[in-house]
Amino acid sequence: MKFVLLVINVALTILASVLLTIGVLHLCRISHLTGLTEAFDVGYIVIGTGCLLLLTASVGGLVSFNNKKFLFVIYGILLIFAHILQMIMSILSFLEVVGMNEFINNELASKFKNYHNGSSSNKDEVERIQFDWLCCGFSNVTSNWKDPLPNSCCPYKRTNEKCVRNKASREDCKSASSRILQIPLKACVLPRALEFLYGIKFQE
Repeated sequence: MKFVLLVINVALTILASVLLTIGVLHLCRISHLTGLTEAFDVGYIVIGTGCLLLLTASVGGLVSFNNKKFLFVIYGILLIFAHILQMIMSILSFLEVVGMNEFINNELASKFKNYHNGSSSNKDEVERIQFDWLCCGFSNVTSNWKDPLPNSCCPYKRTNEKCVRNKASREDCKSASSRILQIPLKACVLPRALEFLYGIKFQE
């Protein structure tokens, strides 16, 4: 029984660490974006789930070496909460996709369209998106820019070089944003591994 609990708690710790890493990195990557509350919500949910699983693993570690009834009760309650949160995350992962797609097709497209005529903050945001996400233009390089391109399209060019198409990032920002923003949504399905762990525990 102790060995089974130890395996479960190690798995929970690894899963929690992965979720925390994904959540924190995601929030760092989108911290400069405005108008994208859905992505922030998912990031915080992923981090919250990681914290809950880490707490559960810690209590489980105590249970493994200290067979006190109240610890078993707390451990069981935390596992139930983790399972409920996992189901909530699965539902949210479907709902948030709609909000993120709307952001990409409307607000993000508008930011690129208003690059030359918009505010300096809008321009800085577009530059940051292209530089950090290694992309250029909204739907393709030529959709927004003509040579020379913004320096943010060529993150690896030398200081004295101009940014031209053959040195620019190949991926468009629409595809890059869709890929990056959906990383935490894909992480939402990771806690489903808990169902396998529950099966091991209950078979014992």
